[in-house]
Amino acid sequence: MKRLSDNILLLGNTNFNYYLAGQKEAVIIECGMTAGVSLLAEQWASLPQKPEVKYILAMHSHFDHVCGIAMLKTLFPSALAVGSARTQKILTSDKVKQALKRADDIVTAAYIKNGLLKEKPADLNIELLGIDLCVGDGDSLNLGNDLKIDIFETPGHSPCSISAYFEQDKAMFLSDAAGYRDDSG
Repeated sequence: MKRLSDNILLLGNTNFNYYLAGQKEAVIIECGMTAGVSLLAEQWASLPQKPEVKYILAMHSHFDHVCGIAMLKTLFPSALAVGSARTQKILTSDKVKQALKRADDIVTAAYIKNGLLKEKPADLNIELLGIDLCVGDGDSLNLGNDLKIDIFETPGHSPCSISAYFEQDKAMFLSDAAGYRDDSG
């Protein structure tokens, strides 16, 4: 865990980052996979002050960005899973959800094998993989106390990609739209 600003906390690890934005009301930005959410759950339990998580923001529909939705919905049952309309449509396919589950299972097994996860979390419940609230260009998620996250459609990495801007802290969340760190240089 690392505090990035008064309103933003970085959770997860170097493989899966989750951002908790807000103070009394909050959004979790990025959904990751089951293995990553297991670590987030441990970190959440250790937080002395916990905001009400109102939203879980899926930045695009790739497996490593949506498979955590199910576990996050279990951790935060009143939170809405938020994503683009394209992501919502993709996640209505049972065939796609089965493929996502297979990929999630492979990563979870690798985490356990490499000692990054102590025990296997509950199986991914594909019935919980879905978007409750669609957002697009110009939409905002209100977090109380005049805090809000502005949404932008940013196709490129995937046709369903969105980005989020937290004006209060001048923080832009791009997901994979700007690439990612690669140890090969």
